[in-house]
Amino acid sequence: MKFIAPLALALALVAQPALSACPTRADVDDGIVLVQNTPFFVRADIERTPEGMRLEQLIRTDLGTTRSASLLAHAFAPLETVTPEGITRYLYDGDPQVFDHIDQLGLYSLTATARRPDGESTQVTLDLRFEGHGHIDLAECGYDTLYVRLRRIPATGPTETSFLHFAPALGLILAADGDASFRYQWIGTAADVAR
Repeated sequence: MKFIAPLALALALVAQPALSACPTRADVDDGIVLVQNTPFFVRADIERTPEGMRLEQLIRTDLGTTRSASLLAHAFAPLETVTPEGITRYLYDGDPQVFDHIDQLGLYSLTATARRPDGESTQVTLDLRFEGHGHIDLAECGYDTLYVRLRRIPATGPTETSFLHFAPALGLILAADGDASFRYQWIGTAADVAR
């Protein structure tokens, strides 16, 4: 029995890479990894590039595994989304970096022209409203968050509404409430994962 407790502790320490320090926005330049283990597995690899913030996600559920890739102007504003049909590109009528200050603005909208894989263009409005402050713990790292309602309003079709937990210290969304809900449970740099 004395052997089981140290063994369990050792296995728990091996299960997750040790962090050199809690990641910050500056670490996104070299790569950040976010992981959700339950109720289903999600891994997000995020890296800032000269073109924008690159997001690659792997989602594993009982129904199978899916992969997605996006290039973001801001955590709330895609520049490109990649689907099996092809790449959709977005061009905004303003600077998406303004979304960093949604807590001061209260409400802010940007409209984008979305060029779909079939060559057609359509308008989509991103409408953000600040709902309050929060906090999310990811393993041993804690981040203050802005709780934001995001409405994605296409020129045609239904409006999509999400409630998101945005961490300004990272420039990333750490959780979402609603139909497509998730909540990351671990964060590390690409170097932490490589160790």
